[in-house]
Amino acid sequence: MKASLFALGVLAGTSSAMITLNWVQPLCDCEKPEEIKCLTGQFCTIDNICNALVVGQYASKVSRSHLVDHPAPAKRQNKYSVDGKCGPSNGNLLCDPKATAYTGTCCSSYGWCGNTPAHCGDGCQSGCNKDTPAPPAPKPSTAGTPAAAAPRDDGRCGKDFGGASCDAKGPYGGCCSSYGYCGSTEGHCLVSNGCQNGCKDGNPAPKPVDSPAPAVSRPPSSTTSGEPVLGKPTTPATTPTDDGKATTDGSCGAKFGNTVCGNWAQGSCCSMYGYCGNTTSHCGEGCQSGPCLNGATVPAPGPSPAPAAPKPGTLEIKGRSGVPAMHAGLMPNGKVVFLDKVENYTEMKLPNGQFAYSSEYDPVTQKLTPLAYKTNAFCSGGIFLADGRFASLGGNAPLDFLDPTVGDGFRGIRFLTRSSSDASLDGKAWDEPGTQLDTPRWYASVQIMPDNSIFVASGSKNGLDPTKPENNNPTYEILNANGTPRGVSKEMEILKKNQPYYMYPFMHLMRDGNVFVQVAKSAEIFNVATGSVVRQFADLPGSYRTYPNTGGSVMMPLVSTNNWHPDIIICGGGPYQDITAPGDASCGRIKPLDANPSWEMDAMPEGRGMVEGTLLPDGTVVWVNGAQEGAQGFKVAQNPALEVLLYDPNQPKSKRWT
Repeated sequence: MKASLFALGVLAGTSSAMITLNWVQPLCDCEKPEEIKCLTGQFCTIDNICNALVVGQYASKVSRSHLVDHPAPAKRQNKYSVDGKCGPSNGNLLCDPKATAYTGTCCSSYGWCGNTPAHCGDGCQSGCNKDTPAPPAPKPSTAGTPAAAAPRDDGRCGKDFGGASCDAKGPYGGCCSSYGYCGSTEGHCLVSNGCQNGCKDGNPAPKPVDSPAPAVSRPPSSTTSGEPVLGKPTTPATTPTDDGKATTDGSCGAKFGNTVCGNWAQGSCCSMYGYCGNTTSHCGEGCQSGPCLNGATVPAPGPSPAPAAPKPGTLEIKGRSGVPAMHAGLMPNGKVVFLDKVENYTEMKLPNGQFAYSSEYDPVTQKLTPLAYKTNAFCSGGIFLADGRFASLGGNAPLDFLDPTVGDGFRGIRFLTRSSSDASLDGKAWDEPGTQLDTPRWYASVQIMPDNSIFVASGSKNGLDPTKPENNNPTYEILNANGTPRGVSKEMEILKKNQPYYMYPFMHLMRDGNVFVQVAKSAEIFNVATGSVVRQFADLPGSYRTYPNTGGSVMMPLVSTNNWHPDIIICGGGPYQDITAPGDASCGRIKPLDANPSWEMDAMPEGRGMVEGTLLPDGTVVWVNGAQEGAQGFKVAQNPALEVLLYDPNQPKSKRWT
């Protein structure tokens, strides 16, 4: 296997953004085992709380056919934060009641110390006290603005960062924006735009003493590439009952007034995310009310040992991408293009002095060329058009405080053209003709169709809470073969009913022109031409398979000997978005066009989320990367899976993995 994966002509999405999914934590009673409903990877404590199972408390199978204990993570110590950072993403630091750099003992859901209701209320991680009074009013200052603390080395500033100022001679800029970022643009420096300190047009007016305590100043996920930490589950609700008020909009449970689903058209089970439905995502683990199954009805297999490959091969580092490889694609000129989001640092710069967020890599010479784009391609969807162009669709909002030259990408359409015979195209920037998708799409999936048109499905409208339907875009739209939009978005039922796990669905084109779609735990065959469902399949056993617990999906080689019969495998995933969430080792394989298709279950040697499967020229599949614990997002995964796995679909079930 000593070969470049780029020789396969793949378009791969290899990293993830952050949309936080909050769920309702199930209740438990440790003295009544039959009533313990903790989620996968959790156990019921003597205090009747579902806690994460520390990985050192169990042994999980890995390849080489033996058991290995994961090293236990450091236990929470009574160490105090010195800069206001706290919680699991910051070494489990606690908030110091005697601190001078910040005020308050409550660690907010976003990992910052404070004493406002936003810190001490819902989502508080430690030192919580919802009755904590607001801090005493500051004495009036004749200077007009309070003195700011010393600048930080990470470019953060303002009221939620210990009052830190910005260094005008530093790498970020001297003005502190309303979102707590240092910079030098008008968005940072004008009081009218919320500038907190270092402002160019005067000092911000002091807030009235009796004004309500502000919420934690986390930059909205639709307008920043900041790294918000994990969203925690809501406080456990009282034991759910089925005699509550019936929903009128499909929302339900503890976060929505304890409404129940009743006879809601999509199903009577209330999921742990507050959506009504009838899939195992709704009625299985975490179900709040309705005909709950209290767990999976068909358990998925656990890790299965795999021997070392007879000829194991090697992977070698030959060069660098220059930018984080969010997407990668092999172009007709034999070079590889990498595509990233707007960042505050990459290894390459453009002629205009801004960092490059895309690059072109020559695997022969190791030469790197920076490429420019006009709109933010953060977690866009990608596909190769029939004419060989690389298309990137959708994306994220502009991040003016990082790069004012890159605009809004939510509806972006970008093309990259290369040729096997015309070297003059090498190094050319992304082409963005100005056409747009019909609706905003962040985390969209894309599939080319038999007539070369482009099927675009799913996406977030704004990057905000996906447990609220108004933020979601469970629709699809079509682009013409030349990449121009047709301009009509239509609702797609499988996406709608699987919210919030509706983003980045797996899609494969069938020989009959229909599309196999899998999202969350559900799957179907969809007729794009008529907008109708051809066939629905039984739910795939195991955990969630799509964002933010994405596994990997591969369609086996289509061959004439079986009349191009499709055969699809989906591996990995996870149960919820938390750094402690155990990766799913199970794989489901299905032949969608069989007379009576069903999932054949198998398992990798270890649980993995964010695992990438790539079809090799010999018909085997290589599986790389991922994490054995955690989910997609910023700082939400641990225990990386470094072993490369080979899957041979033609071997007997017990001999496919090496």
